[in-house]
Amino acid sequence: MEALPKVLQPFLTWVVGVPATDETLPQPRPRRYLAKVCGLLLLGISLSCWALALQGWGYLWLIVGWSLTVSASRQLQVVIVHHCAHSNFTGDRLFDQYLGRWISALMLILSFDQYRIRHRKHHQDPLLDDDETVEALRLRAGIHPGLSREALWRRMIMGLFSPLFHGRFWIDRVRSSLFSSDRAHQLRSGLVVLAQLGLVGFGQWWLAYGVAWLFPVILLHQMSTLIRQCSEHLHPAPEADLKKGKRYYARATVGIFLGDPLPRADQPFGSKFWQWCVWWLRLGMIYVPIRLLILVGDTSCHDYHHRHPGVDQWLNAAIARQRDVDAHHPGWPVPYQEVYGLWRAIDLSFTSLSLMSVQE
Repeated sequence: MEALPKVLQPFLTWVVGVPATDETLPQPRPRRYLAKVCGLLLLGISLSCWALALQGWGYLWLIVGWSLTVSASRQLQVVIVHHCAHSNFTGDRLFDQYLGRWISALMLILSFDQYRIRHRKHHQDPLLDDDETVEALRLRAGIHPGLSREALWRRMIMGLFSPLFHGRFWIDRVRSSLFSSDRAHQLRSGLVVLAQLGLVGFGQWWLAYGVAWLFPVILLHQMSTLIRQCSEHLHPAPEADLKKGKRYYARATVGIFLGDPLPRADQPFGSKFWQWCVWWLRLGMIYVPIRLLILVGDTSCHDYHHRHPGVDQWLNAAIARQRDVDAHHPGWPVPYQEVYGLWRAIDLSFTSLSLMSVQE
C-alpha cells in the first residue's frame, strides 16, 4: 500500500489492518472515539428516518442509514464495552464502568458486571465449552465440533436468515437485560426502554422506531455478531500442545487483514488502468463494508489483544501489533499468524473446528 499517496495511509491502515513501515503511534483519544461513534449512531438513525420521509427511490438511503447504525452499535458493544471491561478504554476505571453499564443497557445485552467476569474467563481460555462465544454459537446456531466444514458453513448461512436463530438471540438479550439477575442492570435497561417508548409514543414515530432503530440493532446487529463470532478463534489440535499455555493460546487467534495486492507497475497502460479500477472497486464495495459492519474497531487485530489485553493502544492496534511483530513477539513462543480475507478466516476457523471430536 506504500505506493499510494501518504495522505491515504491512515484510511488504508484502517481498512487493511496493516500499517506502513514508517507509520507512528498517534496519541489515543478515547473520548473523541466515543463521540465519533455516538455521532455515527445518530447520523445512521437520522438518515433512515429521512429515507422514510423521502419514499420512492429515497428508500435506498436506508442502506446507508442501517449500515451506519449497525457499525455504531457494534462498536459500542465490541469495542467500547469490551475495553471498558478491561478498564482501559479511558483509563478512568469509574468512568469506564459507568459507560459500560449504560451502553449495555442501551443495547439490551448482558450486564456489564457479569460480562466482565465472563470475559476474564474468556482470556484464561477462549475455547472452553462455557465460553461466551463458544456457547453462543452452539446454542443459537448449532455450530459445534463434530460437524464437517461444509455443514458449519451451511449452519452459519442458515443462521443469518433464520427466524429461529434471531428469535433465540433476541430472547437471550431480553433475558440478560430486562430480566437480568443483576437488578441494577435490569433497572437501567427498563429505564432505557421506557424512555424510548415514551419518546416514540409522544411523537407517534412507531414506523421510524421500527425501521431506523429496532431493525438494525436487532436483526442486522445479530447477523454481524454471528459472522464475527465464526471468525474469532481457531481450535488448535490438542495433540500439538498437550499442556495449554502461551503456545496454545497464540495459535487460537489470528489477525484478519483485508485488501488485494496492488496492480503491477510494469504493465501496459490500459491493463494497469483496468486493474486499478477493479482494485478500488473491491476496496470500496467489499473491504470497507466488512470493516464498517463486521470487523469493527480493533477486531482485525484481535490476536494482539489476546497477547496484550491490558495495553491501552487498542485505538492503534494495527500499528502496535506490527511493532510487536517486528520485535519478534517478546514473551510469546509462537509468531503471529494472519489471514487475508474474512471468508478465509471463517473457513480456517471452521476447518479447525471440524477436526475436533464431539467430546472435546
